[in-house]
Amino acid sequence: MKLSLAVGLSTTQTYLTTLEMRARQLATDVFSTPAMISLMERTCTQLTVPHLDDHEQTVGMHIDVRHLAPTRIGQSVTITAEIIEIDRRRIRYTTTAVNDNGVKIGEGTQWRAVVDTSKFAETQPTQSPTIRINGMTPLLSVFNMPRALAFYRDTLGFEVVSDSGKGDQSSWVWLRLAGVDLMLNDQYEPGHEPAAPPPERSRWHKDTCLYFGCPDPDAAYEFLKSKGVQLGPPEVAWYGMKQLYLQDPDGYNLCFQCPAEKTQ
Repeated sequence: MKLSLAVGLSTTQTYLTTLEMRARQLATDVFSTPAMISLMERTCTQLTVPHLDDHEQTVGMHIDVRHLAPTRIGQSVTITAEIIEIDRRRIRYTTTAVNDNGVKIGEGTQWRAVVDTSKFAETQPTQSPTIRINGMTPLLSVFNMPRALAFYRDTLGFEVVSDSGKGDQSSWVWLRLAGVDLMLNDQYEPGHEPAAPPPERSRWHKDTCLYFGCPDPDAAYEFLKSKGVQLGPPEVAWYGMKQLYLQDPDGYNLCFQCPAEKTQ
Protein backbone atom coordinates (compact mmCIF):
# COMPACT_ATOMS: atom_id res chain seq x y z
CA MET A 1 0.00 0.00 0.00
CA LYS A 2 1.35 3.39 -1.00
CA LEU A 3 1.45 6.41 1.29
CA SER A 4 -0.97 8.16 -1.07
CA LEU A 5 -3.81 5.84 0.02
CA ALA A 6 -5.81 8.00 2.40
CA VAL A 7 -9.25 8.75 3.77
CA GLY A 8 -11.05 11.31 1.60
CA LEU A 9 -9.93 10.00 -1.80
CA SER A 10 -12.86 9.85 -4.20
CA THR A 11 -13.73 9.27 -7.82
CA THR A 12 -16.78 9.53 -10.06
CA GLN A 13 -17.36 7.21 -13.02
CA THR A 14 -20.24 7.13 -15.52
CA TYR A 15 -21.44 3.89 -17.12
CA LEU A 16 -23.97 3.15 -19.87
CA THR A 17 -26.48 0.50 -18.81
CA THR A 18 -26.83 -2.38 -21.29
CA LEU A 19 -29.17 -5.33 -21.72
CA GLU A 20 -26.68 -7.54 -19.89
CA MET A 21 -27.38 -5.43 -16.79
CA ARG A 22 -31.17 -5.86 -16.85
CA ALA A 23 -33.27 -7.51 -14.15
CA ARG A 24 -33.97 -10.75 -16.00
CA GLN A 25 -36.95 -11.70 -13.82
CA LEU A 26 -38.90 -8.62 -14.96
CA ALA A 27 -40.84 -8.16 -18.20
CA THR A 28 -39.40 -4.68 -18.76
CA ASP A 29 -35.73 -3.82 -19.27
CA VAL A 30 -34.79 -2.31 -15.92
CA PHE A 31 -31.32 -1.91 -14.39
CA SER A 32 -30.79 -4.70 -11.84
CA THR A 33 -29.55 -4.45 -8.26
CA PRO A 34 -26.66 -6.92 -8.82
CA ALA A 35 -25.50 -4.84 -11.80
CA MET A 36 -25.59 -1.66 -9.70
CA ILE A 37 -23.56 -3.34 -6.94
CA SER A 38 -21.06 -4.58 -9.53
CA LEU A 39 -20.54 -1.04 -10.85
CA MET A 40 -20.12 0.24 -7.30
CA GLU A 41 -17.44 -2.40 -6.65
CA ARG A 42 -15.73 -1.57 -9.95
CA THR A 43 -15.63 2.13 -9.07
CA CYS A 44 -14.14 1.41 -5.64
CA THR A 45 -11.51 -0.79 -7.26
CA GLN A 46 -10.63 1.88 -9.83
CA LEU A 47 -10.32 4.44 -7.04
CA THR A 48 -7.88 2.26 -5.08
CA VAL A 49 -5.64 0.70 -7.76
CA PRO A 50 -3.34 3.74 -8.26
CA HIS A 51 -2.53 3.70 -4.54
CA LEU A 52 -1.56 0.01 -4.31
CA ASP A 53 1.74 -1.70 -4.98
CA ASP A 54 2.11 -3.82 -8.11
CA HIS A 55 1.54 -7.09 -6.26
CA GLU A 56 -1.61 -5.89 -4.44
CA GLN A 57 -5.30 -5.78 -5.21
CA THR A 58 -8.54 -5.46 -3.25
CA VAL A 59 -11.22 -8.08 -2.67
CA GLY A 60 -14.71 -7.54 -1.33
CA MET A 61 -15.47 -8.37 2.34
CA HIS A 62 -18.85 -6.84 3.15
CA ILE A 63 -21.35 -4.69 1.28
CA ASP A 64 -24.46 -2.85 2.47
CA VAL A 65 -26.43 -1.25 -0.37
CA ARG A 66 -29.93 0.13 -0.90
CA HIS A 67 -31.50 0.27 -4.39
CA LEU A 68 -33.71 3.37 -4.19
CA ALA A 69 -35.25 3.92 -7.64
CA PRO A 70 -35.57 2.21 -11.06
CA THR A 71 -33.50 3.03 -14.14
CA ARG A 72 -34.32 2.03 -17.71
CA ILE A 73 -31.73 0.08 -19.66
CA GLY A 74 -30.02 2.52 -22.03
CA GLN A 75 -29.72 5.27 -19.45
CA SER A 76 -26.36 6.18 -17.97
CA VAL A 77 -25.53 5.75 -14.30
CA THR A 78 -22.91 7.79 -12.44
CA ILE A 79 -21.20 6.16 -9.46
CA THR A 80 -19.30 8.16 -6.85
CA ALA A 81 -17.02 6.30 -4.44
CA GLU A 82 -15.10 7.75 -1.47
CA ILE A 83 -12.75 6.18 1.06
CA ILE A 84 -14.09 6.91 4.54
CA GLU A 85 -12.01 4.58 6.74
CA ILE A 86 -8.73 2.64 6.57
CA ASP A 87 -8.10 -0.04 9.19
CA ARG A 88 -4.69 -1.63 8.54
CA ARG A 89 -5.33 -3.55 5.27
CA ARG A 90 -9.08 -3.00 5.26
CA ILE A 91 -10.71 -0.09 3.43
CA ARG A 92 -14.26 1.19 3.87
CA TYR A 93 -15.99 3.11 1.09
CA THR A 94 -19.22 5.00 0.67
CA THR A 95 -20.90 4.84 -2.75
CA THR A 96 -23.81 6.59 -4.44
CA ALA A 97 -25.45 5.99 -7.82
CA VAL A 98 -27.34 8.65 -9.80
CA ASN A 99 -28.98 8.13 -13.21
CA ASP A 100 -28.97 10.62 -16.09
CA ASN A 101 -32.28 12.09 -14.88
CA GLY A 102 -30.49 13.25 -11.74
CA VAL A 103 -32.28 10.68 -9.57
CA LYS A 104 -30.31 8.97 -6.82
CA ILE A 105 -30.95 5.29 -7.47
CA GLY A 106 -28.62 3.68 -4.93
CA GLU A 107 -26.35 4.24 -1.97
CA GLY A 108 -24.34 2.17 0.44
CA THR A 109 -21.03 1.25 2.01
CA GLN A 110 -18.59 -1.58 1.50
CA TRP A 111 -15.43 -3.03 3.01
CA ARG A 112 -12.61 -4.25 0.83
CA ALA A 113 -9.37 -5.94 1.91
CA VAL A 114 -5.95 -5.35 0.36
CA VAL A 115 -4.34 -8.71 -0.47
CA ASP A 116 -0.86 -9.65 -1.62
CA THR A 117 -1.30 -11.50 -4.92
CA SER A 118 2.27 -12.79 -4.84
CA LYS A 119 1.34 -15.00 -1.88
CA PHE A 120 -1.48 -16.54 -3.91
CA ALA A 121 0.96 -17.30 -6.71
CA GLU A 122 3.28 -19.10 -4.29
CA THR A 123 0.54 -21.51 -3.21
CA GLN A 124 -0.68 -22.37 -6.69
CA PRO A 125 0.52 -25.65 -8.24
CA THR A 126 2.76 -25.32 -11.26
CA GLN A 127 0.76 -25.51 -14.47
CA SER A 128 1.72 -25.76 -18.09
CA PRO A 129 1.77 -22.35 -19.80
CA THR A 130 -1.47 -21.54 -21.62
CA ILE A 131 -2.86 -18.63 -23.58
CA ARG A 132 -5.27 -16.62 -21.43
CA ILE A 133 -8.41 -15.65 -23.30
CA ASN A 134 -11.55 -13.77 -22.38
CA GLY A 135 -14.25 -14.68 -24.88
CA MET A 136 -14.29 -14.89 -28.66
CA THR A 137 -15.76 -12.73 -31.42
CA PRO A 138 -16.59 -14.44 -34.75
CA LEU A 139 -16.52 -12.18 -37.80
CA LEU A 140 -19.04 -12.51 -40.63
CA SER A 141 -18.59 -10.80 -44.01
CA VAL A 142 -21.93 -9.33 -45.08
CA PHE A 143 -23.03 -7.97 -48.44
CA ASN A 144 -25.41 -5.31 -47.13
CA MET A 145 -24.72 -3.83 -43.69
CA PRO A 146 -28.15 -2.17 -43.15
CA ARG A 147 -29.85 -5.47 -44.02
CA ALA A 148 -27.56 -7.42 -41.68
CA LEU A 149 -28.15 -4.94 -38.84
CA ALA A 150 -31.91 -5.13 -39.36
CA PHE A 151 -31.61 -8.87 -38.70
CA TYR A 152 -29.05 -9.09 -35.90
CA ARG A 153 -29.84 -5.85 -34.06
CA ASP A 154 -33.50 -5.17 -34.74
CA THR A 155 -34.77 -8.77 -34.94
CA LEU A 156 -32.46 -10.84 -32.73
CA GLY A 157 -31.82 -8.04 -30.23
CA PHE A 158 -28.04 -7.61 -30.42
CA GLU A 159 -26.83 -4.20 -29.28
CA VAL A 160 -24.15 -2.18 -31.04
CA VAL A 161 -20.95 -2.00 -28.97
CA SER A 162 -18.97 -0.04 -31.53
CA ASP A 163 -18.80 0.67 -35.26
CA SER A 164 -16.66 2.43 -37.84
CA GLY A 165 -18.54 5.67 -37.25
CA LYS A 166 -21.24 5.77 -39.92
CA GLY A 167 -24.16 4.08 -38.15
CA ASP A 168 -26.06 1.65 -40.36
CA GLN A 169 -23.68 2.48 -43.23
CA SER A 170 -20.59 1.50 -41.23
CA SER A 171 -18.06 -0.80 -42.85
CA TRP A 172 -17.79 -2.81 -39.61
CA VAL A 173 -20.03 -3.19 -36.57
CA TRP A 174 -19.31 -4.92 -33.25
CA LEU A 175 -22.44 -6.45 -31.70
CA ARG A 176 -23.21 -8.07 -28.34
CA LEU A 177 -26.13 -10.00 -26.83
CA ALA A 178 -26.09 -11.64 -23.38
CA GLY A 179 -22.29 -11.79 -23.33
CA VAL A 180 -22.02 -13.13 -26.90
CA ASP A 181 -19.96 -10.96 -29.26
CA LEU A 182 -20.25 -10.86 -33.04
CA MET A 183 -18.49 -8.72 -35.65
CA LEU A 184 -20.05 -7.80 -39.00
CA ASN A 185 -17.79 -6.59 -41.80
CA ASP A 186 -18.62 -5.27 -45.28
CA GLN A 187 -17.51 -7.51 -48.14
CA TYR A 188 -16.83 -4.45 -50.29
CA GLU A 189 -15.59 -0.92 -49.77
CA PRO A 190 -18.41 1.66 -49.81
CA GLY A 191 -19.32 2.57 -53.39
CA HIS A 192 -17.77 -0.57 -54.88
CA GLU A 193 -20.59 -3.06 -54.22
CA PRO A 194 -21.92 -5.10 -57.16
CA ALA A 195 -25.65 -5.11 -57.82
CA ALA A 196 -26.05 -8.57 -56.26
CA PRO A 197 -23.88 -10.85 -54.11
CA PRO A 198 -21.48 -12.78 -56.39
CA PRO A 199 -22.03 -16.54 -55.97
CA GLU A 200 -18.31 -17.15 -55.60
CA ARG A 201 -18.31 -14.92 -52.48
CA SER A 202 -21.33 -16.48 -50.79
CA ARG A 203 -21.53 -20.13 -51.89
CA TRP A 204 -19.69 -21.29 -48.75
CA HIS A 205 -21.83 -19.33 -46.29
CA LYS A 206 -24.10 -22.34 -45.81
CA ASP A 207 -21.12 -24.25 -44.40
CA THR A 208 -20.79 -21.73 -41.56
CA CYS A 209 -22.98 -22.06 -38.46
CA LEU A 210 -23.09 -20.08 -35.22
CA TYR A 211 -24.39 -22.13 -32.27
CA PHE A 212 -26.04 -20.24 -29.41
CA GLY A 213 -26.91 -21.72 -26.03
CA CYS A 214 -30.65 -21.10 -25.63
CA PRO A 215 -32.66 -22.37 -22.63
CA ASP A 216 -35.96 -22.41 -24.54
CA PRO A 217 -35.75 -22.95 -28.34
CA ASP A 218 -39.56 -23.17 -28.51
CA ALA A 219 -39.92 -19.66 -27.10
CA ALA A 220 -37.21 -18.47 -29.49
CA TYR A 221 -39.16 -20.03 -32.37
CA GLU A 222 -42.37 -18.20 -31.41
CA PHE A 223 -40.47 -14.94 -30.96
CA LEU A 224 -38.76 -15.16 -34.34
CA LYS A 225 -42.03 -16.10 -36.06
CA SER A 226 -43.63 -12.99 -34.55
CA LYS A 227 -40.81 -10.97 -36.13
CA GLY A 228 -41.60 -12.41 -39.56
CA VAL A 229 -38.60 -14.73 -39.78
CA GLN A 230 -39.16 -17.78 -41.98
CA LEU A 231 -38.06 -20.93 -40.14
CA GLY A 232 -39.18 -24.37 -39.07
CA PRO A 233 -39.88 -25.45 -35.48
CA PRO A 234 -37.14 -26.83 -33.20
CA GLU A 235 -36.24 -30.51 -33.45
CA VAL A 236 -34.40 -32.86 -31.08
CA ALA A 237 -31.26 -34.32 -32.64
CA TRP A 238 -30.31 -37.94 -32.05
CA TYR A 239 -27.36 -36.86 -29.88
CA GLY A 240 -29.57 -35.07 -27.38
CA MET A 241 -29.82 -31.40 -28.37
CA LYS A 242 -33.02 -29.49 -29.11
CA GLN A 243 -32.12 -27.22 -32.00
CA LEU A 244 -33.74 -24.33 -33.84
CA TYR A 245 -32.03 -23.61 -37.16
CA LEU A 246 -32.40 -20.55 -39.40
CA GLN A 247 -30.37 -18.51 -41.86
CA ASP A 248 -29.39 -14.85 -41.74
CA PRO A 249 -29.80 -12.57 -44.79
CA ASP A 250 -26.35 -13.60 -46.09
CA GLY A 251 -27.05 -17.32 -45.89
CA TYR A 252 -25.05 -18.04 -42.72
CA ASN A 253 -26.65 -20.67 -40.48
CA LEU A 254 -27.66 -19.97 -36.89
CA CYS A 255 -28.70 -22.57 -34.32
CA PHE A 256 -30.35 -21.92 -30.95
CA GLN A 257 -30.04 -25.05 -28.85
CA CYS A 258 -30.28 -26.65 -25.42
CA PRO A 259 -29.74 -30.18 -24.06
CA ALA A 260 -32.71 -32.52 -24.46
CA GLU A 261 -33.54 -36.17 -24.03
CA LYS A 262 -31.99 -38.20 -26.82
CA THR A 263 -34.23 -39.51 -29.58
CA GLN A 264 -34.38 -43.25 -30.21
